[in-house]
Amino acid sequence: MNTEELKNLFSRIKSDKKLMLVLIIGFTGMLLIMLSGTDKESKELSSNDEEHIIISEKDLAYDVERFVSNIKGAGKAKALLTFEAYEETVYALNNDEKGSTDGSYDKNNEYVIIDSGSSETGLKLKLLSPKVRGVAIICEGGDNPIVKEQIITVLSALFDISSNKISVATMAD
Repeated sequence: MNTEELKNLFSRIKSDKKLMLVLIIGFTGMLLIMLSGTDKESKELSSNDEEHIIISEKDLAYDVERFVSNIKGAGKAKALLTFEAYEETVYALNNDEKGSTDGSYDKNNEYVIIDSGSSETGLKLKLLSPKVRGVAIICEGGDNPIVKEQIITVLSALFDISSNKISVATMAD
């Protein structure tokens, strides 16, 4: 195509609104397909590499601070969390029980091992998140009993801990 033909094509596209709309929708669709394909590939790579998102203690405390500060009357908040257990991996076990004629039995447990070329690893069943043991909140509205009760109720439900493991105090000026 020469330049004159290209100019005619562009002027025809500009003048025909339906054709312009079809081309825009087509290009948008192609762009979305390309982007979704790239995202899918990156998700597959990360799952194959067994990568996972770990929420750090600081990130969780920051999220709690933001969450509590959104409770009516709480104001600015600071949070400190303690943990019972940290991230833990549970591996698959083969259970082998053998009974004898005298009524006793032998129990043998062995981890399931995966051979991945040059190395061997255990078969991971699940990854347990850290368990929150207690929460301390300091906020501007900590002296208000209604705000205090709402914070304790929300955090108790959020972390599945008893209310006596949550402390709310008033922030210093």
